[in-house]
Amino acid sequence: SSPKTECHEKMVADVVLVDAGSRSQSSPRVDVLLALGKALDEENVRYCLIHGWDRLSDLRGDFDLVVEPRGLSQVEKALCDMAGVRLVQMVQYRATGFCFVTEGSDASMCTAFDVATDIRWGGRVLFSADELLRDRLRHAELWIAREEAEAAYLITKKVFKLQFPEHQKRRIEHILDE
Repeated sequence: SSPKTECHEKMVADVVLVDAGSRSQSSPRVDVLLALGKALDEENVRYCLIHGWDRLSDLRGDFDLVVEPRGLSQVEKALCDMAGVRLVQMVQYRATGFCFVTEGSDASMCTAFDVATDIRWGGRVLFSADELLRDRLRHAELWIAREEAEAAYLITKKVFKLQFPEHQKRRIEHILDE
């Protein structure tokens, strides 16, 4: 199997172990996310977790982040310099979208980050970094998107992908009901 497949399998296995344990927000994957957030804060890079902050330990897959354009190189530097993990893959999949994958020092845990400086689909810019970062909120140790930006992003993403997971339907309904 490919390194990407092996890492994805480890990432899913790590999430399953977290789900089977306590429901705290802490897991090795969350620790990497928090360390990345701290590193970006120290470099005064504006970023936010676009969605999923309310269920970090339940998240399967990657963490979706938006960063200001000048911060993209800081994401790579922070992940390369982070103690206890190594950056094993960086893929540019869109003009402004990158996937970063880290592996724990014991090679048993992977964390993936979908990092974008804007959100595009079909060659169109749907959301700029400034739009998604505007009025971002501090939640514990992370910057998160304001609810309006989160809802707009989730609705747009799901419309273009033609799939809507149940937990995201509930989250959007919660935001729109407020």
